[in-house]
Amino acid sequence: MWCAEGTAEVMKYFPPENYKENPVTSFDVDISNNYWNPERIKTSISYQWAAYQWANEIIKKNRIDRVVDVGCGFAYKLHALHLENPNVEFHGVDQPNAIALCRSHYSFGKWLGVDLEDNPMKPHVKFGLVICSDVIEHVGNPDILINYLKQIVVKHGYILISTVKR
Repeated sequence: MWCAEGTAEVMKYFPPENYKENPVTSFDVDISNNYWNPERIKTSISYQWAAYQWANEIIKKNRIDRVVDVGCGFAYKLHALHLENPNVEFHGVDQPNAIALCRSHYSFGKWLGVDLEDNPMKPHVKFGLVICSDVIEHVGNPDILINYLKQIVVKHGYILISTVKR
């Protein structure tokens, strides 16, 4: 669980005292690294389905027309959202190696490779729903990620952040 303090305009996010970052990998532009091997893809498919079901409800209830998944990984669950909502514009944001994999597997979506740890490049559009599932626990400074999410959501849009303790 992340803690927050401050006002709606100025929030400072921080982990609890006993927090330990769960580093999975550093920013990697080398797609030959094979981080996204078949076993990791298979494992990633099983996590965080409840977050994407909630995202689906938000999309339908609020008639969201543009969604981004920040830290989309292999984007299997984003693809499931696309199948449920074929008229929605979907974007995936992740490290370049994951984005290369998405581009090679999916014909839907727009894909952007970024470094979420250090001043990530922003898409050219904003989103009604920003999904960030199983990502925040892997970054050393969550404020950079939180600020990024706030910059890419439309006014009165939704940011869905989920994480689990494994």
